[in-house]
This record gives sequence, structure tokens and C-alpha cells, in this order.
Amino acid sequence: MVKCPYQRCCLVKYKLRVEIKGDLICHGLLPAYTNWYLHGEEIDLQEQTVRLEPESDGGQAENPIMNLLEDVFPDMNNNFNESASVPVEDHSKQKEAFDDLLSDCNEALYEGCHTFSKLSLMIKLYHIKCMSRISDKGMSLLIDLLKEAFEHAKLPGSFNDMKKIIHKLGFNYETIHVCPNDCMLYWGDDASRNTCKICEKSRWKTSTTVNDTEDKKKKKKKQQAAKVLRYFPLKPRLQRLFMSSKTAEYMRWHAESENRDGGLRHPRDGKAWKAFNKKFPEFASDPRNVRLGLATDGFNPFGSMSTSYSVWPVLLFPYNFPPWMSMKDTSMILSMLIPGKHMPGNDIDIYLQPLIQELRELWYDGVSTYDASLKESFCMRASFAYAMGRKTATWDIVGFCLKTIFFGKISSILMALLK
Repeated sequence: MVKCPYQRCCLVKYKLRVEIKGDLICHGLLPAYTNWYLHGEEIDLQEQTVRLEPESDGGQAENPIMNLLEDVFPDMNNNFNESASVPVEDHSKQKEAFDDLLSDCNEALYEGCHTFSKLSLMIKLYHIKCMSRISDKGMSLLIDLLKEAFEHAKLPGSFNDMKKIIHKLGFNYETIHVCPNDCMLYWGDDASRNTCKICEKSRWKTSTTVNDTEDKKKKKKKQQAAKVLRYFPLKPRLQRLFMSSKTAEYMRWHAESENRDGGLRHPRDGKAWKAFNKKFPEFASDPRNVRLGLATDGFNPFGSMSTSYSVWPVLLFPYNFPPWMSMKDTSMILSMLIPGKHMPGNDIDIYLQPLIQELRELWYDGVSTYDASLKESFCMRASFAYAMGRKTATWDIVGFCLKTIFFGKISSILMALLK
């Protein structure tokens, strides 16, 4: 077996010669691999190539950036069953994003550099920004300084250009405008409205200038929404749990692990979980179907008690994981950020509409997902469950959505549970 020069294997995977021949005929050769130094040719020092893996004694060290791309785009792998894959349009968009990221991964940071590629440096810079809480302006100044100091380095033109490349790895969010009085979302059929259909308040921020005519002449900027909800789509985040073979195995832990002493250490050991499995045996037949818990609370994002501004994040917890993983911050799924400055109160059901719709789709239709541990695709479904007070209730997503839609207020549902 030798390293495959196929442009998606990138000299990382070892394959048989027959498999390599088929890959080269169907997909072509890696463009950056002009000197065949891994297949018997002598190294030409004048020919600059990108080393896709660090040097080691065994010579079989894996490139973490290529592993990242394989996890993010599993349908680009030959092992994926394309018949049960995503639609053609989405697949073409993913292929375009994958090819762009792959070209950046194969491009050396500068001539003769074997340590960093253009993509690996951008990912490390973005990771430092997130871990150190550097502002966007600070990151822009840092990129400008690096461009000035290293003229020959292939750095992004600006921080916005770097964000566009990073966003191709997934995990984007949607901005949904909200009525300032929490009456409705400008979403779905109401996305084109400019005033609230309940209180008739304007969707946009109003300027308090004296001369409106002069202000319009001076400023021809895009209108700003008075209130914005940031919603993080759930389906790609659940699919991401199965893209890694390690986390995909843990998603089946609740069904495959034994409870020898009968103690209550996980929600799967409780009566509500077992009653749900009896009520919906089809859903429970596949342990990869996701069980989600929800939690929300307000906090002050500015860290100062002198201000009363409060933001409400809505978090989801995958209960498929074992107890030592399900409640870790790395397992939490941020569903939405409800803006302040005051708590939503009983109007929280207005904000939960996008999440409810996506959960309904996950319950009825499911979504095609690739399981990296079993190397197969399956239809992933999801249910929503939570517990409150002394009485524990496990709801299927159908009941939760119908009650939320028809009765309108989640508070009335919770009060009914307590009674």
C-alpha cells in the first residue's frame, strides 16, 4: 500500500494500487504534487511542494487539518453512500466549499514553508481569537501587522475575508428580526413586513435627529433592526456529533452500556425514558436517534451589576451521551440567543418558533446523517424531553409543538404539569 495522490486523499491515506488507479481515472491527480518524492522520485530542491504531514519516525503521522476536513465533509469520502446523501444542490455547495478549503490547505504559507498552510494558519489565528477573546478590530490590526511584516506570506486580505473562509467549515447562524415588544418574529411568511401585526410598532430603529431631510441626504445606510434574534440551526450540529467516530460511538452509549446495580445515574435509567420507549418503539429501535434536554436562563453579558441588561441563551443537551459527557460545556449545543435588555418572560414562546419547527421536522421526517463509527448513513430523528418539579414529564416533540402552538404560552403548560 502506498500514499494515494488523489486530490482528496492528499497523500495522507494509504491505499492499494488498484484503488489508486480508479481514483486517478475518476477524479484526477493532486495538482500540488508535481514531484513524486513519495513514490520513488528523487527530491528536487528547486521544486517547492507542500508537506501535508509532519515528519516523524514512522512517516505515517496524520495531518490534523485534513482530518478536520474529512469530519466536516464526510460525504466527500468514497465510503459515503451518496444515494442517501444530501440533495444535489446542497451537495454541489458542499463540494465547492470543500474544494476551496482543500486548495487553501494545499497552498503553502510562503515559499519553502513545510509547517503551515494558508488554511492551518487561519484556523489557528481564529482559535486564538476565540480563546483569548480578541475583538474583531484587534484581529484586523493583527492581520495587518502580519501582512506588513511578512510580505511574501499568503495571508487573508482582511479579517472579514478570513471569516468567510472559516464559515465554510460550517456552524453559521441566522439573524431573525423581532418586534421590540416581543410580539412576533419577522420570519417565514412575515419576513417582509415592516411593522408589527399586533402592536404596529416599526421593525427598524428610528433616528431622533432634528432635520430628517438633511439626515437622509447625509446618511444612506442600511436600516438597522430594533431587535435581533440569533438562531443556530440544529440539524447540522446534530449531524456533526456523528462525523467523528469517537463521538458517534458515545451517541449509542445509552442503549449499549449496562446498568448492573439498577441505580439512577442517567435519564435512561428513569421511568420516563422507559415509558417513552414503550410509547414510541419505532423511535427507540435506533439508539442513534437523539434525545435532547433544554435549559435557558438570563445573564448579564457585560459582567457589571450596575447594568440591568440581560441576554437569554437557550441550550440543548444530548442525553445520548454518558453522564460524564452530556453536561460538559463541549457537549452543550447553543440553540439561540434571545436579546435583552429585559427577560422574555411569557413571550419566550415567540422566540422558540424556529427551534420548534426544526424539531418537528426532525421528529416527522428526520435528516440523512453519516455515522463515521459504523461508516454508513441513516435517517436521524430527534425528540425533546425535560423534567420540572416533583413530576417528571417526557414529551415527544409532536405533543410539545402542538401544545406550544395552540395554547401559545409555555408557562401555562408548565403550570399544568405542576398541578
